[in-house]
Amino acid sequence: MIRFGGIDSKGRAILGLALGPENLERLKDGEPIVMDGATVGYEAAVVWVVYADRPEDALKQLEKAAKAAGGRSDNLTEILEAMKDTGKLN
Repeated sequence: MIRFGGIDSKGRAILGLALGPENLERLKDGEPIVMDGATVGYEAAVVWVVYADRPEDALKQLEKAAKAAGGRSDNLTEILEAMKDTGKLN
């Protein structure tokens, strides 16, 4: 996986991932990928990548990841609760 980041002309942070075949297979197998923004100079950013056909499938993968991390995964548990309350993936 290749990680990159920068600032655009409007001062917005740009974070990116380039995924190869092995990472795509992990995603298809239901294993989310997490990128800590600090690896490209952005302490305040965490990026979660999932593979899902429906929002409900993405939510299930994220819930599984949060449970595996014991609820300590970068406020993921709070985000999941908000998603359940609104019924949306934002």
